[in-house]
Amino acid sequence: MTGGEISVNGERLTLDKSGAAFWPAEKTLVFADLHFEKGSSFARRGSLLPPYDTRSTIKRMAEAVERFAPQRIVALGDSFHDGGAPGRLDGEERAMLAALAARAEWIWVEGNHDPRPPVWLGGRVAAEIALGGLLLRHVPGAGR
Repeated sequence: MTGGEISVNGERLTLDKSGAAFWPAEKTLVFADLHFEKGSSFARRGSLLPPYDTRSTIKRMAEAVERFAPQRIVALGDSFHDGGAPGRLDGEERAMLAALAARAEWIWVEGNHDPRPPVWLGGRVAAEIALGGLLLRHVPGAGR
């Protein structure tokens, strides 16, 4: 199920119920602000949130990957809630992310919460990605 289409700078994107956008012309699936391990970050400060936020997010991502079969996946910054979040992923979550990264070219875009996403999860890290008529980056600014 998709949420319709939008046009951004002349590029047609399909909105997905997962919160992602699929870009058919570039065969690219874009996720933003995933904030893996937000729950564990809050728990460390005494605010208890449901502990399965990361796992449910990865499952929604996997469903979107199944729906669209992208050749490229871009995680558009703030994929991790804080610098220690990658280390708090459990083994199953790491395996789930590795399986997704193995299905397509994976690009982690740097965000303000995660300026250096971990490449050990697969993929590559970039400050921004220029594709078609769009410049994909976490913090908006002047440009394309």
